[in-house]
Amino acid sequence: MNSIKKCFDVILTADRKESRVAARSVHKVTFSTKTTEDYSNIKDVITNAGEIYSLLREPWRQEDFVHALSIIYFLRSDEEDLDENFPWFFHLLQDTNGRIRYAAVKMLCHDLGPLTVHIRCPEFINKEMSKRDCMESDRILRQLFSGLEILLQKTWESKHEKYTFVSDMPSSPYKSAQMVMVEMMDLCGEEYIKEMS
Repeated sequence: MNSIKKCFDVILTADRKESRVAARSVHKVTFSTKTTEDYSNIKDVITNAGEIYSLLREPWRQEDFVHALSIIYFLRSDEEDLDENFPWFFHLLQDTNGRIRYAAVKMLCHDLGPLTVHIRCPEFINKEMSKRDCMESDRILRQLFSGLEILLQKTWESKHEKYTFVSDMPSSPYKSAQMVMVEMMDLCGEEYIKEMS
């Protein structure tokens, strides 16, 4: 495979073996491409990811699609609303397949970077970011925090009490949501999180 478009075409239409090979090829193709033509297809794939995913019936095809998407997700358009995919990501975080959950964690954590710039680098306010941009980021962060809290309550089980570190927990939707929450707490800082609680 020599293009991202070709990889996704194979993932969406080919048999299980070819789909898996194509999903694993996305990384290589993404980082070896020398033209911008291939990147123009990425926006369409990311923008319509939730719709495309909902049409996939085979669990292995869903896994291949989300895995491949998580590799190219960092190339999504800056103009897109960062919170547009959150409902779909929350759905993925509850999937029984750990690879799908991990891909959702990866994509959500990627979005946390641009959302927390004004918190981590306040000197950017009024230079690179307007107060309005900061308020929008704060709104999205509150929405994400609230969604994660609800998901954590929904997926919590008493067996989780015995673990001190998230990394020690067995794979589960609760652990996946915790991974995003820990990243969010790390990037936002204790004071900011207290204000949202």
